[in-house]
Amino acid sequence: MDNDFGVDIAEALKGIKTAEVVCILFPLLARSLVVDTRYDQREGPFVQVMTPAGSLEERVKVLRQVRPHFPEPKKVTIFPWPGYVQGLCRVGIWDRLVQRFIDAAQPEAVKALEVVFNELETLERQELVRAIRGEHYRALWQRGA
Repeated sequence: MDNDFGVDIAEALKGIKTAEVVCILFPLLARSLVVDTRYDQREGPFVQVMTPAGSLEERVKVLRQVRPHFPEPKKVTIFPWPGYVQGLCRVGIWDRLVQRFIDAAQPEAVKALEVVFNELETLERQELVRAIRGEHYRALWQRGA
């Protein structure tokens, strides 16, 4: 383990390098980043923030719906990221995703990663504001009367 979150960074990096589909789960945001690296002459890679799937089978089913002419992915890497979104950059995960598309000469996918990174940071800020305000959260203590 490379951090306090229980994520094996080396394994995550290895998976990002070789998987056809990468799913990074953000439990605190109730979102998943889904990156399907496959592309052909008709369609580029798929990069989108989605609601979490209940299982790998469910995620594959959704991918087949949005990308029907691609076969079922052979290798999928899934891991949770319970830390801050910016932490993905600090440990090299985000750079590995970006580099994968740079190496594949997929500049639109690089731009899509930038867009979803900003989206994830916005969602994170909104969740922090909700936590500070106590919206959808319960305090461990109560103020005295």
